[in-house]
Amino acid sequence: IIYTLTEPQPNQNGGNLWGIRVDARTGARISDPKRITDWTGVMPTALGGTADGKQMVVGKTNFQADVYIAELGSSGRHLSNPRRLTLDDRNDLPYAWTPDGKAVLFTSDRNGTWDIYRQAIDQDSAEIIVAGPDYKWAPTVTPDGSWITYLSRAADALTARTAVRLMRVPMRGGPPQEVLKGRGIQRQACAWPPASLCVFSEESGDKSKLVFWAFDPVKGEKHELTRVSLQQPVLQYDWALSPNGSLLALTEFDEREGRIKIISATGGEAKDLKVTDWPGLFHIWWSSDNKSLIVGSFSATGSILLNVNLEGRANVLRTQAFLSQFNTWGVPSYDGRYLALMEYTATASDVWTLENF
Repeated sequence: IIYTLTEPQPNQNGGNLWGIRVDARTGARISDPKRITDWTGVMPTALGGTADGKQMVVGKTNFQADVYIAELGSSGRHLSNPRRLTLDDRNDLPYAWTPDGKAVLFTSDRNGTWDIYRQAIDQDSAEIIVAGPDYKWAPTVTPDGSWITYLSRAADALTARTAVRLMRVPMRGGPPQEVLKGRGIQRQACAWPPASLCVFSEESGDKSKLVFWAFDPVKGEKHELTRVSLQQPVLQYDWALSPNGSLLALTEFDEREGRIKIISATGGEAKDLKVTDWPGLFHIWWSSDNKSLIVGSFSATGSILLNVNLEGRANVLRTQAFLSQFNTWGVPSYDGRYLALMEYTATASDVWTLENF
């Protein structure tokens, strides 16, 4: 059996071929997995072979993550006029909009590490907000519009024990300042005015719970909001804070079913929202009107972006066919007119043959 395995970060845009020998009669494994190829920066996208097993044909494609902009219809269930915003040849990941809806905040590895950028939707180039040797991600805007907060770590890998700094930088530019420190902080978010809540999350020491903390982006003070149990073992998860600051939504990746936990920001029991026919839910944002969720899903046919209402009914916003190994997400502008999309661009695609594998 020959299969594709995606490389770990920071080479997650690429993959390699691996093989396992099996008993032709029983299907039982008779060897350990063996790496067949040693490629960098390409993803095998199609496999085929000759009947005698001596040759194999492989599609090799180069991918990169880019920021796209699309118009969102008044119903929130239709996207139109998608276009690529970031035109460089590196990975760009959108996380937030400026309050006036004129620019997107994103992270990019164009300088070797992940830095924070801002790009107006009518411009072809971005301005750098924060640079440096550390890894920076998840920028958001404080409710008063004065600061951009973001997360920063020294190491590339992020685990529950990784030291993470929650930072801020003036919206108009200036030196970054530390707000607070934590371990394994993966996400932070702020509500939109007139709400004033900002939140970050940490896993508990035994990884059984996700603890949500409210924090003051100026004073650095924090207090616990609520905590929820995580599926075991802990795989990938994501969460989002509603623009009005009243609710949190949590996804935990499960290839068998789609479920979203809706959690009150003031405590209480979490409500399970079952999304029928859509397993593999991961990246999540709230719509600008607080009435639905924008969720990325894996499927056998591609990467899907969904609008999910609070009864669990899903509507397909956008599909990237044949990119089932990658996820997508969508970040709404404050006025709900646009989505900033994280989508993958294929920069080159070729077909190769392999022998003696």
